[in-house]
Amino acid sequence: MSGPTSSPEIAEHDAWRSELVRILDSDCFAGANRISTLLQFVVDETLAGRGARLKEYVIGVEVLKCSEDFDPRIDTNVRTEAWRLRERLQRYYMGEGAGNPHRIELPRRTFVPVLRSVAAKPADDTLVVVPASAPASQIVLALQAFRESPEGGADIAGLGLCVVDELALELSDHPALRLVHVPSSTDFAASSQADWLLRGSVRLVGPTLRTVVHLVRPDGQEQLWSQGFEHRPQEMVDLPRVLARDIVRALITSPIAVSMGLNRPRPFDGIRGSFARSILSSGFERMAGDLERVRRQVRRIEAWLLHHPEDGAAKSQLATLLAWNICAAPAFRSEFVPLRQRCARDLLSAPSPSVDALVALGLASMVDFDWHGAVALLDAAVLAEPDCSDARVVRGLCALHLGDAVSAQHELELACRTDGQSPLAFATLGMLHFHQHRFPQAASAARHALSLDAHCEPAAVLLADSELSGGQFDEGIAILQRARSWSGRWPVLMGRLGHAYALNGREHLARTLLGELQQTCVGEASAHAAIADIHLGLGERDAALAELNQAVGQRILPDLLLLRSAPRYDGLRRDARFVQLIERMALPAAA
Repeated sequence: MSGPTSSPEIAEHDAWRSELVRILDSDCFAGANRISTLLQFVVDETLAGRGARLKEYVIGVEVLKCSEDFDPRIDTNVRTEAWRLRERLQRYYMGEGAGNPHRIELPRRTFVPVLRSVAAKPADDTLVVVPASAPASQIVLALQAFRESPEGGADIAGLGLCVVDELALELSDHPALRLVHVPSSTDFAASSQADWLLRGSVRLVGPTLRTVVHLVRPDGQEQLWSQGFEHRPQEMVDLPRVLARDIVRALITSPIAVSMGLNRPRPFDGIRGSFARSILSSGFERMAGDLERVRRQVRRIEAWLLHHPEDGAAKSQLATLLAWNICAAPAFRSEFVPLRQRCARDLLSAPSPSVDALVALGLASMVDFDWHGAVALLDAAVLAEPDCSDARVVRGLCALHLGDAVSAQHELELACRTDGQSPLAFATLGMLHFHQHRFPQAASAARHALSLDAHCEPAAVLLADSELSGGQFDEGIAILQRARSWSGRWPVLMGRLGHAYALNGREHLARTLLGELQQTCVGEASAHAAIADIHLGLGERDAALAELNQAVGQRILPDLLLLRSAPRYDGLRRDARFVQLIERMALPAAA
């Protein structure tokens, strides 16, 4: 039974409700009944803790009153209404709602709204967005647009403002700071309410961009920190962002920041429960969330550990955040490879490492095709806590990828006995059966997993694959269609469904899904592997191999980790191009 609602939660809910009333009563939303109803619905569901169910199908049926056979692949009604709502909210906050203390926003590519607290700026009417629950003990940091040297001309025009924008983003969710902006032309009195003022200048010195940054008291009488930076602009794809990150990295490791403990790690609210269970059960990319925020947290903890290398809790949090980044966005994992390796060494040498951190980093090492590192981390996790079901599951999954079916079965059966209520353990054991062509046993394990969690996506996909492999096309397709109704536009499900349609002779439906994946899932973490699935079903071998080649290059999960033994790739195993893919993944030869 849950306890009483806390005062901060009540205050936050009141802020949501007050802002919602202001929006719905505004002239901007007058007569916009359809999007007003949509806004009311998504806010109500979010406040009730049901944001995870805000998918196209649910909104289509419950808000837009579509029929139950509504198919969001074909009918774009929900996406259109969401776009109209975002546009109307932007218009409202540019006019009637410009002075509101809070803002309700609907970020792109999601139907879950967020609430922002807004503080007005005195001189230039700009706004800074800060977390609604900002603590009162924060240091107020004023940001001033960097001066640009006239000699730089058009080459650096506007760079000073861009750098400050990126600095504001980099520091926006720092728990110890509250940001305000001051115009570049103002005197220090304009920032008298700030504790610190960050200012600087940019100029070209030959082919090099020279940037000098100062942290001063608002009265200008005391300089707290200064540093210079040099970059070659032609070598930077995104110079303002790179420059901002370098400035913040230097600032938060400076003596003034260290002495005030500004980077003491705080609990990260994006990870609840077991990381491995969450990310494996949800299909990897749906854990993504705000990855840039996770990266900022990684950089802050790394800065803290420079001066507090014995902080074991910080090391464990860093490991989990690194794993989140690497697993949820493997295409960008390269920037974290040295840090992952260093973090793994620290965990393995720690006297009492966090088992969750070991498992999370072991899973990230698998994504990185570092099988030796993964085995070492997972062995350490099982040694530290033999009854940890999640450690056994990931260790068994690793053994399956490496072709050691005996060890995989041992680990997965132990996981199921250790935690008989883990749908992930039974779904992964079923996956082992499936890869060994024991389809009835795979289906049985999948059904048991779904009886424990009706929305366990890996179990739903496994059950559908088992039915399809047994020639039960209608049953397999029906399972995938039902799963899509509650999991949204997960590319893996779309790829499997298109594959099934193709095998069942329904080529036009397969090509419809193929076109949708190609047009709307550009950059999605698992789009290439999903597109390859449909090409395989259509008998288009060269196109499938080309997509798998892209997938391997981007470390796309979860399908790639099963490339070595998945039955649907049986027809490709003798192809030299497929053998090269397995070699690129540093795996043993395919079975």
